[in-house]
Amino acid sequence: MRFQQTSKVLMLAVLSACASAGATSSQAPRVVPTAPMHSADDTPDEIAVRALIVAYVGAEGANASVTRDKKEAADRAALLANTAKSGDETFSSLVTSYSDHAPLADPGEIGARLRRDSTILPPEAVAAVFRLEPLAISDPIETSMGYIIMMRTADPPEGPSVVSARHILISYKGAKRAAETVTRSKTEALAHAEEVLAEVRKEGADWVSIAQANTDEPGAHDGGNLGTFGRGQMVGPFERAVFALKPGDISDIVESPFGFHIIQRYK
Repeated sequence: MRFQQTSKVLMLAVLSACASAGATSSQAPRVVPTAPMHSADDTPDEIAVRALIVAYVGAEGANASVTRDKKEAADRAALLANTAKSGDETFSSLVTSYSDHAPLADPGEIGARLRRDSTILPPEAVAAVFRLEPLAISDPIETSMGYIIMMRTADPPEGPSVVSARHILISYKGAKRAAETVTRSKTEALAHAEEVLAEVRKEGADWVSIAQANTDEPGAHDGGNLGTFGRGQMVGPFERAVFALKPGDISDIVESPFGFHIIQRYK
């Protein structure tokens, strides 16, 4: 633990020096281990990834706060790639602390899902990450957005890429986005969710009427129908539950920051 703390302090100092106006960026470490790679033909059409961007003045999408030139950006990216590959810092923490912007919205626990034909990232970055082995980290990739370091995380779980589902939300006071009219405690909400779950699982139960009578989701007049959606669009606990269901199945109670959900996948 002491070594990791010391390593982080040293890295912060070097990064700060590289960003300074008088920094001698030519002295920054540039030796980056080669990432494990293989033929892109061996990878699936969709993988999970994370991305760290080091921008420079004039790079596409660079914020006004970015003042480093292209050479300084290359040196900084090399240092961050070395740090990521050393294992002293998790890739996620490096992205949070040092990425100049985040092109991958809500990457979740396993990373953002990326397809071969994706246009979210420059084509050079997409091609490079599809050549990585799972859990490998790329060398800095020069793109129009700056230098991008890619990590291919664990492969996405097997199963459908899209589902259709509906849900009943039982919220409680203090839950995320809970309406002011919701006054029940968390314990009371869980007890009520258990009662509703038993009701919808009865043979011949009318989901829509039960949902309309019990859900706390604003505007849920159609039985809480969420329509068809893909992975990465729902909060983690909800996504894991709904993608594990078979068509027609009703979930156990699923807790999220919004309250307690009862989910039915219908397609």
